[in-house]
Amino acid sequence: QPRAAQLGSEFYFPAYSSSTGWELWKTNGTQAGTRLALDLTPGSLNFSLPCTIVALNNRLFFTAVDAQGARKVWSSNGSVGGTQPIHTLSAGQRLGESFGPVVFGGALYFTTPVEDAALRGRLWRSSGAVGDATVVYEAATPGGSITVPVAVGNRLVFTVERPTGV
Repeated sequence: QPRAAQLGSEFYFPAYSSSTGWELWKTNGTQAGTRLALDLTPGSLNFSLPCTIVALNNRLFFTAVDAQGARKVWSSNGSVGGTQPIHTLSAGQRLGESFGPVVFGGALYFTTPVEDAALRGRLWRSSGAVGDATVVYEAATPGGSITVPVAVGNRLVFTVERPTGV
């Protein structure tokens, strides 16, 4: 999964500092031009854990935890005022898990986790606008989860794991 993305002349990436914890940083390639871009959850004990950063249509998209502890897909132009969540993935932080987003065919794709054995994993598609996400595939079995898709040529490939195996 991409850990950094370019927007304009700057690269955005997750980094840790003792004053902010894990947040989104940016650099123009110089030491002087490397700094905190967004602190979504201010304070060293509250950190957003940004993951899987991609660029689409002059915006960054990434997953991160909000101040209430929910992992969301975020859209950003690189500024605090130009950053907003576009979809909630999980009510909990879900540390160490990747849900995307992945850019394919001019759209974002991401998955939602199965937080209850009665629920089903879903693959979503979005243009990146708030409220624009639609389900394109849902696991057939309750408790089934979907891996983050991978672009292979002109296809988007993913696997579905049933509670008893793949």
